[in-house]
Amino acid sequence: AISSLRARIFLQILIGDAKGLGTTTSALRCSCTVKGKTSPDGATQPIVGDSTSSWRWNQEVTVKQYTTGDILVFTVLDNGEQLGRATLPSDSFMTVGGFSGTVPLSGSGLDDG
Repeated sequence: AISSLRARIFLQILIGDAKGLGTTTSALRCSCTVKGKTSPDGATQPIVGDSTSSWRWNQEVTVKQYTTGDILVFTVLDNGEQLGRATLPSDSFMTVGGFSGTVPLSGSGLDDG
C-alpha cells in the first residue's frame, strides 16, 4: 500500500497590518500558528499604537510546524488577551505568487467577517 506523503515546509510570512481594532495605545502582537498544532510558531514583536485604529507590523515571521494542507491561524493579542482571529486555508496561499490580501478578523467583540 502507498500512503500519501505530506511535506513539512517552513513558511516565511509577512504580517502587514490590522485595522478596526480600536484606539488603545497598548502593545499589540500578531501570531501565526498552524491549526491543531500546540507549539507556537511565528509571532511579531509587539508594537505600540497611536490614537488611530490602524496597526502596522510589517514583520516577517517563520512558521516551522506547517505541513501541506494545514490551515494558518492569525491571532491579534493585546497583553495576552485575544482581540481577533483569522484563518487562512492552504489553497489560498500555496499557489504561484502566494497570498497577498486582507483576511478579516473575528471574535472578542469584533464583527464576524
